Amino acid sequence: MNRLIKAFGTLLIFILVLSGLQNEASASPALCGIMSIEVDSEVNPEVNPEIDSEIDFMAESAIINNTEPHNLLDTLSVEITPYCSGTQMWEVIRGLATLTNTTNKINNYVTSGGTARAIEHFNRMPGTTVIQSPTTKTKTSDGKTVAMYTSTSTKQTTLSYPNGTFTDKIRYE
Repeated sequence: MNRLIKAFGTLLIFILVLSGLQNEASASPALCGIMSIEVDSEVNPEVNPEIDSEIDFMAESAIINNTEPHNLLDTLSVEITPYCSGTQMWEVIRGLATLTNTTNKINNYVTSGGTARAIEHFNRMPGTTVIQSPTTKTKTSDGKTVAMYTSTSTKQTTLSYPNGTFTDKIRYE
């Protein structure tokens, strides 16, 4: 079973690269971990739980040979729950933006995509959303809070997150 978990962990990395952040996924797999993996072999009644070693072999072979696992996904229901800390996910999001300047302990960044992309990035951060006002939402994880709000100066949707003694702000154009 440990080999199966390792095989699906590697498969998760491939899935994360091909989905989610898409072009933005370059750093995500290395930074994020697996919170849980649930495997249900009862999806296909033809699967016998005693053939774990055969399933392990199919998954391992597919990963080593960089091929699709033959019938593996047809016979199993796999639910993989990834976990990234807030800081880890912020590093991925911030890595997609361009630093414009640093003033008064604020690192200012800019990126494209407007409000829709800001919402997508905010939703990728861990924590429970708290609505502070009609234009401000926050999430707290690991003692750090990400805020999404409309900038008063530029009217652009902005995400901010603490970074040591500085605060990073990303404006979404």
